[in-house]
Parts: sequence; structure tokens; C-alpha cells
Amino acid sequence: MSEKKSEFLIIGGVVFIFILLAICLWYGTPNIDLFPVKCSESLVSGQTMIINETQNNAVICAEMNSSFIIELTAGFSRLGGVWAIKASPGLQILDESSIWYDDNGSPTARPGMGRGVDRWNFTINESGLQTIHADLQFPGRKTSVLPFDLKIVVK
Repeated sequence: MSEKKSEFLIIGGVVFIFILLAICLWYGTPNIDLFPVKCSESLVSGQTMIINETQNNAVICAEMNSSFIIELTAGFSRLGGVWAIKASPGLQILDESSIWYDDNGSPTARPGMGRGVDRWNFTINESGLQTIHADLQFPGRKTSVLPFDLKIVVK
């Protein structure tokens, strides 16, 4: 009788593992609709949003193939500062370098005259949660001066 019991336990264990495997394969990566997220802003396909320091720690809900631009204050290069930016693999980054504006808000070729921004263009290539982290770093400093974080929930 114990031999039958052992056989029954082994078959039951194998069936349980197959059921568990089937559930994992069926659900795969979690569907973001199962996890409600409060979005700071929404980005629809075809729209380009410009994001700056005031949106630090924001959660942006977006659609696939949407684009957005991040502009962070420039002008720290005279002091040795540089923005270091890291993004999830599901985001394509194009560094547009620094853009300077005069006191009237018009682009100018003269750095230091007015306001400058470092600008990156992002295109969303994968669904799920995407993240961006930027640090303003200075030589000899181990800590970030102005950390900037952004979460993008892509449907």
C-alpha cells in the first residue's frame, strides 16, 4: 500500500508543477492594468511632452512609440558639473546636447547668456514600467547634487 501512496504523491507533485508552470506561462510578465498606478500626467501616441525638474519623481502613463523630451538645467559645466542619465532598456535616448535661451526665451548660440538646458529625446519601445534616473555630478564628489527620477508606465 505504501508503494501506491508514494506513486500517488509523485504523480500529484508532477501535476502540481505542471499546473504551476502553466499559470506562470499564461500570465508571463504582469499586466500593468492589474496594478493600478496614479499617474502624474498622461502621454498619448503622437504627442510630445517636455519634462523638466519640476516633474522630478513623477509617474507618466504613456502609450507605445510615444516620445518625450527631458530638459534639465544646464550651465553647470563651467563648474565641472555634468548630467549623467540612465534609462531602462525599453527607452531609446537621443542626446540633443545643450540649448541656450536669451532673456526673451529665444534660442541663442552664446552659452551663459540667459538660461540653458541639457536636452534628451526619448522614444518608448517596450511596454511595462520604464525608469529614468539622472544625476548632476561634479568631479571629486561621491554624492549627486540634483537627482532626477521619472517613472513611465507604458500600456
